[in-house]
Amino acid sequence: MNNTQTERDQKLKELLGEYWFVTFERTIAFLEKEYKSTISEDALLSKSMETAKQIQQLELSDMVLVEMYQKLDDYLNENKKKKRIPAHLLSMLIGLHLDHFEGIEANLDFLLKADISDETLSQCIKLLFHVIVLHYSNEDELEANFMELCEDMPSDFQLAPVLWHLYNEDVNYETLLTLASLADAKKPLKHAILGFKGFIYYEVDQPLEALYTYIVILHLIREHKKGAEHLGITYFLIAQCFYEIKNVPMTIEYCSKGIQEAEKREQPENLCMMYYLRAEALLEQEEKEKAKADLDSLLRIDPENEDGKELMKEI
Repeated sequence: MNNTQTERDQKLKELLGEYWFVTFERTIAFLEKEYKSTISEDALLSKSMETAKQIQQLELSDMVLVEMYQKLDDYLNENKKKKRIPAHLLSMLIGLHLDHFEGIEANLDFLLKADISDETLSQCIKLLFHVIVLHYSNEDELEANFMELCEDMPSDFQLAPVLWHLYNEDVNYETLLTLASLADAKKPLKHAILGFKGFIYYEVDQPLEALYTYIVILHLIREHKKGAEHLGITYFLIAQCFYEIKNVPMTIEYCSKGIQEAEKREQPENLCMMYYLRAEALLEQEEKEKAKADLDSLLRIDPENEDGKELMKEI
C-alpha cells in the first residue's frame, strides 16, 4: 500500500476507531446475506464486491479504486432502483478507503433513508454520516453537529480522536473547549477527553484550569488503576502547569515523580522533556550543578537536543 493510502486510512481509522473495521465487516456480511444473488447476477456489483473484500487485506492501487468508484457512481446515476442499496454500500466502502468524504455523503444520505435490517450496520452508517458532517462543518455549525454526534454515537465510540482531528483542522480554541466540555458531559471522567481539555486550557494560557484537569486525571489513574502507562506524562503536565504559575518547588517535585516513573517504564521521550523542565526550574533556584546534571542526562538520551544544548550554554 502506498504512503498516501496509509495516511488516508490512518486518519479515518483514528476518527472511527473500531467502527472502521466494524463498518467493513457488517457491510460485507449484510450484502452476502441479503443481496447475494443480486450481486452475483451483476458483473459490476460482483467486481465491486470483490474489490471491497480486498481493500483491507491486499495492496490495491489508487487507479483501481478510483476507477471502480467512478463506475459505481455512473451505475447509480443510471437509476437501477433494485440494486441501489448494494451499489451505495459498496461505493461507501471504496469511498471510505479513498477518504472521499464529499462523494460518500450522497451514499450516506440515501442509506440513512433506506431499509437496512442490520441494526449494527445502520448504526455504523449513522455514525459515518455524523463524522463526515462534522468534518465539513463551518465554525458556527460545529457545536450543534457535535451534539448530534454525541446523541447518536454508540456507547463505546471514542470522542477524543474527533476532538484532536478538529484541533488539527485549526478550529478556534474557544470552540474546542466548548466541544471538549460537551464530550466530558457525555462521557464523564474519560482520560483521553480530559487530556485534550487540559491541553487546550494550557494553550489558551489558563494553567490553573489545566492543572485542575490534570490532577483529576492523576486521581483517576491512582483510583481505578487504569492508564498507569500515562502516569509519567501526567506528572510532567502537572509540573508544566506549576511552572507556568511560578510555583518552582512543585515543578521540581512533579518533574522528579515523572522522571522516576518514566525511568521505570523506559519512556525516554518523556524523560527528555522532564529533565529539561526540571533543569529550567532548578536554574530558577540557582541550583546550577543539579540543573547541569539533568541536562547531562537529557543529552545522553538525545545528544542532538537543541533546547538542551542551548540551556547548557547558559550554565
